[in-house]
Amino acid sequence: MDGVSREVEIACLTDGAALDRLPADRWDALVEALPRPSPYLLHGWVTSRVRHRVGGAEPQVHVARRDGRLVGVLPLEVVRRRGMRVGGFAGGPSTTWPDVLLAADEPEETARLLVASARRSSCDFHLFEGIARDSRIAELADLVLVERYENARFDFGRGWEVVYREKISKRHRQDYRKKREQLAALGRLETRVARSADELNAVLDDTVRLHELRWGSRYDASGYGGPASRAAMREAVARLAERGSYRIVTLELDGTPIAFLSHFVVAGTAVGHRTGFDPAYGAHSPGALVFFDAFAACEADGITRFEFGGGDDRYKTSLADVMEPLYDGIGLARGARGTLAAPVCRQVLVQGRRMRRSPRVRTAYKRVRDAVHRG
Repeated sequence: MDGVSREVEIACLTDGAALDRLPADRWDALVEALPRPSPYLLHGWVTSRVRHRVGGAEPQVHVARRDGRLVGVLPLEVVRRRGMRVGGFAGGPSTTWPDVLLAADEPEETARLLVASARRSSCDFHLFEGIARDSRIAELADLVLVERYENARFDFGRGWEVVYREKISKRHRQDYRKKREQLAALGRLETRVARSADELNAVLDDTVRLHELRWGSRYDASGYGGPASRAAMREAVARLAERGSYRIVTLELDGTPIAFLSHFVVAGTAVGHRTGFDPAYGAHSPGALVFFDAFAACEADGITRFEFGGGDDRYKTSLADVMEPLYDGIGLARGARGTLAAPVCRQVLVQGRRMRRSPRVRTAYKRVRDAVHRG
């Protein structure tokens, strides 16, 4: 660091206009400097969610500047949970690998100052979801960690066809081939990859339709398809398309999408976002077929790694090379309420993790949750 550089300046931004004025290219370069870049922290994604107040969240984005240059960001938001003000990363409920963003030539002390700024915020405590055990935020905020889920990841640098033959049994390959042929017998079967802003915008409504058909009346924590989420998605994918960071792969029958897989692209890695299919074609496994088509498209784009996120679905575990644990971190408690509430939050997370380990309990819990959701 230049010995004549002025001291770093820390600020907390709480409105979308201020975030829009930050240099998107500089912000995104900080994301890509992470050991595991998180697409949910890209400038276009965060600012679109902030603008449309997805989930009713309030932005609290802590930024560091040195000589007027953006050198660090801690992109947080605040939500209300059971009367408590709870802080967390601003990428949404599915965020993976979030962390303090810091320029490569910036001292770690700047990250400490960003965390200290968050500590002084109006939150009762913070819940950082989907983080790595060795992340900056886990260390600097002295978080109590609870394992959230295992992130499934696989590499197909040897070629997707090779991986497909190795990972998927001959019987299942034959079954998938037969199902594709059966779909093709019903009409014109095509796979399309939307990359540009116009292409993505044209297919977004179809992804909402398929997502709603897939989930029906069951509980869905993502909020995908809600008015605020839909408006934010339309804006975000347009911004991400400018840097080639979002794709939607659709399987279409006679021009109508019957399944889709959307994913981010950052630093040469594809990160799964959402998927859905029309249950009317469920017997033909269109959800699995569009996954396989997406992997072939990723290979054509020079991508060699795909991250599924959480879940123990067969198509994830059968393909995964590595299952990497992600954690929820609780900390930065403030005041008597936060000090009392943070341990309770931890215990709730621990009990939830124990429940998910039992298939029988997990199934019963999902049934009750879906029934409550249906009202």
